[in-house]
Amino acid sequence: SSEYDYSPIVLDSTTIVRARTFEAEFLPSPTITHTYFIDEVFTLPVISIATDPANLWDETEGIYSVGPAVGPDDEWPYYAANFWRVRSKPGHVEYFEMDGDRGFAADVELAISGRRNGRASLKKSFSLDVRGSQGEGEIAYRLFESVGYKDFSKLTLRAGEDWSQLREGLFSEVQQEMDSEVDMQASRLVALLLNSQYWGVYQLMERKGGEFYRHRHGVESVDVLKWDGNLVEGDGAHYDSMLSFLNERDISQEEHYAQVQTLMDVENFVDFWILALYS
Repeated sequence: SSEYDYSPIVLDSTTIVRARTFEAEFLPSPTITHTYFIDEVFTLPVISIATDPANLWDETEGIYSVGPAVGPDDEWPYYAANFWRVRSKPGHVEYFEMDGDRGFAADVELAISGRRNGRASLKKSFSLDVRGSQGEGEIAYRLFESVGYKDFSKLTLRAGEDWSQLREGLFSEVQQEMDSEVDMQASRLVALLLNSQYWGVYQLMERKGGEFYRHRHGVESVDVLKWDGNLVEGDGAHYDSMLSFLNERDISQEEHYAQVQTLMDVENFVDFWILALYS
C-alpha cells in the first residue's frame, strides 16, 4: 500500500513474517510467508508451519484444543474433543534443509491425524494437504532419497507414539532387511516449528493413499479403505466380495485357497503379519 512507510521490521528471535499488499479498487496480493531464524542451530531439516493461532487453539474450532464438548466426566481419549471433531484449517508450510536453504513452500490444509493414542496425546500428528490456486496443489521437490519421484500433494508429520522416535526407524530398517513385500512410506526426521515455536522432532512421511500407490505401482486408479473399512478413495466392492468369500469358504481346502490367492496379495499379507507380530 502507498500508506506503508517502509520502516524496517526488527526481529530479535525466530519469527514467521507474512505479508501482502492492499490497494484501493484492487484485489489483495497473494500472501508471502517466510521464516527467519535468529540465533537458532538445528541438527535436522526444519518444517515451519504458519497458521492463525485460532485455527489451533480456539475453544470452539481450534483443531488442537480439547473444546467445549468435553466435560469433567469424560475420559481419555476424549472422543468429543475438537481434535476428533474439527476438520482441516488453512496454513502455510516451509521446508528448510540443514544448510538453511528453503527447499519448498506451499499453502496447505492442516489437520490433526492419527488414531486414538496419537490424537489424545499432548504432541499430535498433522496431515498436510497441499492447496493450489485451483484446488489440490503439488510440491515438486526431492524430499526422500529412497524414492525416485518428487511430486507430493499429501504428507504426514507423525509425532510417533514412541517419544524417542527410535521404534519407527528401527522397524523400518528391519522391514528393509527382511526384503519385505509390504509398502513402507519414505520418511525423514525433521524439527517442527509451529507458528515459530519449537514443537519437537517429527517424522515427515509420505501419506498412504491413492497418490502413494500410484507412485509405487504405476496404477491409474486404486481403491483405498481405512483400517476400519471406511472408504477413502474408489469403491470397496472388491474388498467386500473378498471378505464374503473368506467368510463363506473353508480356505484350508486347496481349491478355495487357490481362489484366495487371486483375490489378494498373500505374500504382502504374510509379511505384514510377520513384522507386526515380531515387533
